[in-house]
Amino acid sequence: MSERIELAIDEIAKMLKEQRAKIPHEQVDIAIQLLMASRSVFVTGAGGSGLISRFLAMRLIQLGFGAGIVGDQTARPFTRKDVLIAISHTGETVSTISFAQQAKQLGGRIIAITSNVNSSLAKLADSAVELAAGDEGYPNLAGLGERFSSGMLFEVNALAFIVALTVELLARTGQEARELEKRHATLE
Repeated sequence: MSERIELAIDEIAKMLKEQRAKIPHEQVDIAIQLLMASRSVFVTGAGGSGLISRFLAMRLIQLGFGAGIVGDQTARPFTRKDVLIAISHTGETVSTISFAQQAKQLGGRIIAITSNVNSSLAKLADSAVELAAGDEGYPNLAGLGERFSSGMLFEVNALAFIVALTVELLARTGQEARELEKRHATLE
């Protein structure tokens, strides 16, 4: 295996372990309460965060939540009974903030997943879950450069958080893994 691959995996593993200690438990608990009380959950994000949001929507559907992707033609109307989960590394992505503002105007609740709890997105949110990205401890993932590393590390943390959130929601809804399998896509 390439030395760079090994180095990147080691750096990612170290970051994930340190992220676990930094999880904002109060904000995560609020997010879970909002999810459990919602009629439907909508997800949004741009770029890599958009891909992560689609993964989240898939897991929520498998858990039995009504979930949709903002901007998808098949999404139902957003109402005050719904929750928007907005994922943005910087918390300053214009389209993501715009969707959060619209959700707020419609009376819905907002969960932000970001690396910047002082961002415009986090300030709009009812719950802002802060996840680490490239910082002093991880400024340059295997020589990729700070900006590129930072976004990728946020995406890794976001993906790991969503997997962990799925496990927690599975327990809180009293389901077993085989129930998720029943809701897994069959035309793929």
